[in-house]
Order: sequence, then structure tokens, then C-alpha cells
Amino acid sequence: AIDRKALKEAYGDLYGDIWGVNPPQYPGAFQQGTLPEDLQYDHDPAKAKKLLAEAGYANGLSFETYISQREDYQSIYLMFQEMLRGVGVDMKLRTVDHTAYHTDNLRDQNNFAMNSETTAPVGTYILQTYFSTAAEVRKDGKGGRNYSHYGTALPGIDDMLAKIMDEPDLGKRQAMTREAELRILRDMPAFNALSLHWVFARNPRLDL
Repeated sequence: AIDRKALKEAYGDLYGDIWGVNPPQYPGAFQQGTLPEDLQYDHDPAKAKKLLAEAGYANGLSFETYISQREDYQSIYLMFQEMLRGVGVDMKLRTVDHTAYHTDNLRDQNNFAMNSETTAPVGTYILQTYFSTAAEVRKDGKGGRNYSHYGTALPGIDDMLAKIMDEPDLGKRQAMTREAELRILRDMPAFNALSLHWVFARNPRLDL
């Protein structure tokens, strides 16, 4: 249901493509054309409706989710809301302040949790932070940011991550990380919609 072309049109030069779990700037990450076609998840409303019907929602579904009052979060939530509406999913948005939004997320109280994050280009960081059972979100707020409960609901990723962390050879480590990404993309517990470029203003007298 997610239309990346529409996101690209909305964000313009700030938009950055992302084909796998990791952004393409990360060492060893998937680049355009290197990801299997069936895991690219191009915009296909007809297929989205078919999958919803197979899941028991032939007539669509409706749910409420919290969103942050911060403009960057609101803008993308509104775009997602319109895209989901196009396949029969009514996502009702309830705005709360930014701190409350993340508090609700970390207490597993949100139906459509979203994070915007700046990370170091380490291939295992996103996988460990959002998909390992050690990062599973908890009702008491003391868990992590694995909002999908991946690894518990669908086990297997932890073993892959453990082997990656034990591998000293960088090339092998990157190849193993791509295999873990492929597993996540097949199971689809979460979706990396885009990467965004930072914009910095500097005095032209400053020689970087």
C-alpha cells in the first residue's frame, strides 16, 4: 500500500531511496537492483487488497493510532493514512505531544508505531534495535523498540544475529547481515519507508 514514488515527490531532494532494511549508504547494504524482485514491495494496491482479504479483511479495517504533534512525524503519518485509505484501511490519527508519543510506543500502546532515527552506518544496528527479542517492547516501558515482537512471534532472527556478531571477517559479516535482512523482508514485521538527507547551512568562508 505504501507508494515510495509519492514520498519521493513530497520530499524532493531530501528523499533517499532504501531497498533493504539498511539504507544503501551502509557498508554492505542492498543497492538498487540487488534485492530480489519479490522483496522490493513496489506500490501495488490490488495486491494489498488481496493480502488483506486473505487475512480476513476483505471489507477493510479501521483502527486508531497515536501520532506525534511534531511536524515531520505528522506529515508522513498523513501520507501513510491516505495510502492506506486507498486499499480500504481507515487509520484514525490521534495527536499527542512528542514525548507522550514515544512513551506510548515504548509501552506497546500504539497500533502503528513509527520511528525517525539517525544512526551510525553499522549494518547490525537497525536489526538489533528493531527486530531482536532483546529489544522487544514491553508494557512496563523497560523493553526496547521492537514494536512488532519479531523474534518472539516469529523466532529465528536471534540465532542469525548471534552468528553475525561472532564473525570477525568483515566481508562474511556483511553477507550474513544481508541474509538476515532478506529474512526480515520476507516476514515483513516492519517497513523501512525511506531515508532522509540532512540539510546543513554554513558560511561560505568556512572551508570544510
